[in-house]
Amino acid sequence: SSQIQLPSIIDIYPHLIGAKDLESLNPALRYPDKRLPKKELIMGVPTILRGNVSYLVPTLEQLLQKARTEDLEKMRIIVMISDLNGASSKFVQDTLTTLKEHFNDHFESGILQVMVPPASWYPDLNALTPTFNDKPDRMYWRTKQNLDYAYLMIYAARMGNLYLQLEDDIEAAPDYTHVLQERIPCRSTVLKYAERSEWFIIELSTLGYIGKLMRSKDIPSLAVHILLNYQYKPIDWLLSDYCTNRFCSPEMAKKICAQELAKHRQQVKPGMFQHVGYYSSLQGKIQKLKDK
Repeated sequence: SSQIQLPSIIDIYPHLIGAKDLESLNPALRYPDKRLPKKELIMGVPTILRGNVSYLVPTLEQLLQKARTEDLEKMRIIVMISDLNGASSKFVQDTLTTLKEHFNDHFESGILQVMVPPASWYPDLNALTPTFNDKPDRMYWRTKQNLDYAYLMIYAARMGNLYLQLEDDIEAAPDYTHVLQERIPCRSTVLKYAERSEWFIIELSTLGYIGKLMRSKDIPSLAVHILLNYQYKPIDWLLSDYCTNRFCSPEMAKKICAQELAKHRQQVKPGMFQHVGYYSSLQGKIQKLKDK
């Protein structure tokens, strides 16, 4: 055909060719499964099976308890339970039951929502070509993490003006939402601020992908970048590549590039989120890193 056909997600994800339609990419489970109003800030918390230990409940408890009451009304926490066995898996159902027991009021108010991606979202993660001499288990882990984060970001983008990427084993600074509102003005001024500010990412932690704050309108281009390169690099490297490609040029001196990146990747110090999980979601890995 002589007609131009734009690339689609099928071109990026050949394993989806057999899908009946793209509706199959909708979440396999949502709770509560109802239309929720748009919020100022959406926080994304992905969680996966982590051996015999889980930090999810204490993470959510302190995120909710340390937020100011007036800020709770402007935010929503989306917990994405990721399991390749789908929404009916024991891990998903057990986790959902536990969260209902602990946070029923927050589900009722719409401050908290659980979402499970469909199994069809994932290609065969056991048939990956290794990069950087990573072993198969690490390739599996980091590739699935890229796909998890991309799905969660895409899902959350339509729900709020700002998106904050978190993890399921963190601790927040006291009154973290107050500090956040000081840095990013609240609903009445956020649009004006967005127009005049140069920031693309505000980093509220120096650890990996924790505490990355971005505007929802910037998510589609970043998500596409992640999906195009999900097999090749870990998520934090993909973010660095994206920012360098967007804000620097090959002719630019390293010093000037660093200045441009500092403008668009702003860091808040001290960090507002600390890593507390000892056992990583990568089996056998012990996590000892702390934000400074």
